[in-house]
Amino acid sequence: RALSAMGHFTYMSIPEFVGHSSGVATTCLAAAQVLSFDSAETLTVHRAALVHDLGRAAVPVRIWSKRKSLTLDDWEQIRLHAYHTERILAQSPFLSDLVPVAGFHHERVDGTGYHRGVGSSSMERPARVLAAADAYHAMTEPRPHRPALSRGAAAEVLAGEAKAGRLDPEAVAAVLEGSGHSAA
Repeated sequence: RALSAMGHFTYMSIPEFVGHSSGVATTCLAAAQVLSFDSAETLTVHRAALVHDLGRAAVPVRIWSKRKSLTLDDWEQIRLHAYHTERILAQSPFLSDLVPVAGFHHERVDGTGYHRGVGSSSMERPARVLAAADAYHAMTEPRPHRPALSRGAAAEVLAGEAKAGRLDPEAVAAVLEGSGHSAA
């Protein structure tokens, strides 16, 4: 409950994001079940999903709530939220174990993600699931600078990301199945 409260607190000043972390956490639990994660991996991915966006608090609200297209500078600041999440979690002996999952939620298996730009060899299975679940949820949620995609359209984009080698195909399949999409 404490981690859930932390995740919810992150979005207090950004109403469009309320519920994102809890939705991602629910999707991660469903995907973990599909993949037969053991209890430790399941607990890790669930906890990491609840707090994966803590670093959003370090990015000015004016950027998150911007209604027009985001600038390159805006995107650079947004990309740093994963770094800030890591820094926040690393301060606590209890939460520091979540860094290799929560801090990697925007990394991609082909190394094109951020903030580190690492590839699959650096990403644990829970991190791969969190990356896929976060991407799926973000696409299905409206943002001030863009509308939400339908669940079906988001599923197609997510599957395309796996096919292109950016997201882990096994994690994407589990996220989609856990979200109620039929297996392709």
